Amino acid sequence: MFDPDPDCIVCVCRSVSEAEIVAAIRAGADSPDGIGDRCLAGTGCGGCVEALRELIEDFGH
Repeated sequence: MFDPDPDCIVCVCRSVSEAEIVAAIRAGADSPDGIGDRCLAGTGCGGCVEALRELIEDFGH
């Protein structure tokens, strides 16, 4: 398992980093919509939704 990168922006539309998304996942977000509710990632153009799914797989419970 790797540590999330605070400098890696996953959601460009909302400027949300990988670390912020992983924090949302660790706080209970288990879907792209759940992540969007917590940190707005995936709520712009939707281009990062697949990356959000991959992060859920990597860091979800």
